Amino acid sequence: RDVAGLEIVNAVELQLHGQLGVFEGLHKEEIFGPRFAALFRRLSRDAEEPTPFGRALARSLTILRDTLRLYGPERVVASFNGGKDAVVILHLSLAALAAHNEATGGDARLRVIFFETDDEFPEIDAFVRETVERSRLELV
Repeated sequence: RDVAGLEIVNAVELQLHGQLGVFEGLHKEEIFGPRFAALFRRLSRDAEEPTPFGRALARSLTILRDTLRLYGPERVVASFNGGKDAVVILHLSLAALAAHNEATGGDARLRVIFFETDDEFPEIDAFVRETVERSRLELV
């Protein structure tokens, strides 16, 4: 993994886990609602900040929005294993998809893949399945 990518993931992890307050003032329904529009608006505001985090966040959201625009949500799949990096990518992807749906009038769901293994912790398996249901993800 390149250093810039690692810096983006670490900065976004801090932000998304509330240490910098990304969910402050939002209700659970707004964060985990079907379109994740509130999350996108909040992340977009943070992406406008002239800081290393703001620039990394803006770059990440731009890449994800461009991916959805170019390929369409039906051809984009995110790997989700329940780990901290995957949770960050999931939240960024959901925010970008909310913006895409808003711009196109669509109601696409994020498609994710989870590779089941025999030695997976039951807690991770349960977390992945709960997240899939709560976030209206399409498990492929």
